[in-house]
Amino acid sequence: QNYKAALVDEFQDTDNTQYQILTRLFTHKSGLLFMIGDPKQAIYSFRGADIFSYIQAARSAAAKFTLTENWRSKPNLITAVNTIFSNNRAPFIFQEIPYIPSRPARLAAAQPESLEPPLILWYLEAARFSPDANLIKKADAVRLIAAAVSAEISRLISDETPVAPADIAVLVRTNDQAQLIKN
Repeated sequence: QNYKAALVDEFQDTDNTQYQILTRLFTHKSGLLFMIGDPKQAIYSFRGADIFSYIQAARSAAAKFTLTENWRSKPNLITAVNTIFSNNRAPFIFQEIPYIPSRPARLAAAQPESLEPPLILWYLEAARFSPDANLIKKADAVRLIAAAVSAEISRLISDETPVAPADIAVLVRTNDQAQLIKN
């Protein structure tokens, strides 16, 4: 009764119960519900988020807006990411989560590019680590990937590069993987 509108930032972290409460409280005639979120992040189920609640919310939205100007990334990285995801009809599996290419903001485009490649894809060749050229045990793969990531971090924070440890984040799926990377 006191509030006629709600603005929910990071909506991709909303679960179905939260979504039902918000719609009940703010989608009547005199109410407004603004949902701001990234469906690609909802895939990860962070804090119990539910991708299907996000898809339902997107379907029911009266209007949708997408930010396509990227202020954070360098133009070459934006081009690399656009190239990877634009070449797949459903890169995030669900048709309701399309990939919408972005473009660099004018100020970002004016910054000098690094000589380093903007994006590097790594492949773990099972044949190098397993007698069966097509298989590698998951535990072995995780250990090998952690070692490769560690070596790359060491290279990046060496005196030869302008990267500080605080500039680096490693995303993992489990606490065990986080501990392995930390070690």
